[in-house]
Amino acid sequence: MKKIMSLMICMLMLLTGCVDNDKKEKEPIAPVKNTTNIISYVSKTPLTEEVLKDVTDAYSVFEYHLDESYKTATIEVWEKNDGWEKIVSTTDPITSQGEIAIVSGQDSYHIYMIASRDEYNITEYKCSDYFRKSMNHNKIQRANPLEEKEIKSGKEIALWKVLGYKEENNNLKVSDFNDVDCDYGLKITITFNNKDIDKN
Repeated sequence: MKKIMSLMICMLMLLTGCVDNDKKEKEPIAPVKNTTNIISYVSKTPLTEEVLKDVTDAYSVFEYHLDESYKTATIEVWEKNDGWEKIVSTTDPITSQGEIAIVSGQDSYHIYMIASRDEYNITEYKCSDYFRKSMNHNKIQRANPLEEKEIKSGKEIALWKVLGYKEENNNLKVSDFNDVDCDYGLKITITFNNKDIDKN
């Protein structure tokens, strides 16, 4: 009798174990959040505030995280008249994580690529006479509201735009940032690369 009872208990345990395993198999697996190769718009950070402690102009900050395959980043500044024209282009080595600060002044922009408090590069753009004259009215100036945008090698990402119109335009939406057109303007972009700097 004891043997039969023991056998029944064992069978019951096996059955409940199978049901439990079946439930576990059917439970959806939560996706693993990617924490590398992303860039996001953030507010001021302690690092940026330390580096830009003497800067009085307004600035916007972006934070990026990369895997070890990425070697460089290219900052470009474009102006639009009849079409978009590249005015400034600089490529520098990068670390696996860092911050980008775009400082917007009256007649110039300074783009900081910040790796640490003592390690950063600055790209400077001085506004052309045409840009200053054309942007005195009907101007929209803003940073890209990036939220964990995926970074791909060689893929340009717009960080900042100044959009100018010959006539007033109040119909812009945040989602239009990369596609919106304008009569004249300025844009600042970054491209992350998994190649070293070309010395030729």
